[in-house]
Amino acid sequence: MQRILSASPEIATTPESWLLVPLFNIDQDQGVFARYGHVSAANAIREFSAALPAGRHSLLEALRDTYLNIVGQVADEPAKYFLEKTPRNTLVLGDLMDVFQESRFIFLWRHPLGILNSIAQGFGGGEWKVYKNRIDLYEGLDGMVRAYKQHEDRILSINYEHFVQCPEENLVRLSNFLSIDLPPGLLTGFKSNQLPGRMGDPLRGKKYDDLSKDSHDLWRSDLNTPVRRLAARRYLRWIIDNNIAPPGYDLSEELGWGSLSHNYWSWIKDAFYTIYGHVDSVLEVNQFRRYFARTDKNSMLRRHF
Repeated sequence: MQRILSASPEIATTPESWLLVPLFNIDQDQGVFARYGHVSAANAIREFSAALPAGRHSLLEALRDTYLNIVGQVADEPAKYFLEKTPRNTLVLGDLMDVFQESRFIFLWRHPLGILNSIAQGFGGGEWKVYKNRIDLYEGLDGMVRAYKQHEDRILSINYEHFVQCPEENLVRLSNFLSIDLPPGLLTGFKSNQLPGRMGDPLRGKKYDDLSKDSHDLWRSDLNTPVRRLAARRYLRWIIDNNIAPPGYDLSEELGWGSLSHNYWSWIKDAFYTIYGHVDSVLEVNQFRRYFARTDKNSMLRRHF
């Protein structure tokens, strides 16, 4: 959808800016790991913002203005909108809905198992490395559904499966919601519209270069090992138990799996990555590995460890 919309001269975008996530976590002391000591920084910023005229809201408004000033430098005329598409904006959606009152929010939903499979096929290269994106699967979905329930009147809700089956109908909905002209030609003209940069969908321009009506239920055949199917059922059960099913999806329906893979080596690898993922969720192995890998070789920290 991003490539289709960005084919319009009235919409500017980049693959993923990631600007809003750190900006709106500036005073949060949970879930942020930084060498400068983010907990101390967050405590100080909260204390500072308490002295502002409207407290934290004044801080958030200033962060919004900073963001708008930055993206305004890449949104040339005649662009009316800057399309911000960073998946982990779901972690700060409450604040974004609060201070971006004039913005238009589009929520693109997908069957949860379609997302699970897309992560494995794209970011995992076909391997069961979904643990790397557990924050998107759990906190991200939770934040997105709760924001939708609170602000449904401000949000255009589109289901991915319906979008690829009926693109013209959804393009009209988008056009009306944004109050701009989105001609049907965008549905084919976007093919040559390659967004530069490394961020975003790793399969962009590789596996699909067109709207594929067959892509929406590939999870039924791709989730083809016992480990993947067990994980899928547990994920659906978690969603149902927490009442955060995306709108338009009946998650209690028969899953309709394809046949199991007879590549038993893939079963073993899936089990390994599942176990590794559980260990990583407790010890945050990747966070420490990245930290020490990027620490200067001559630093005091390296000399003492």
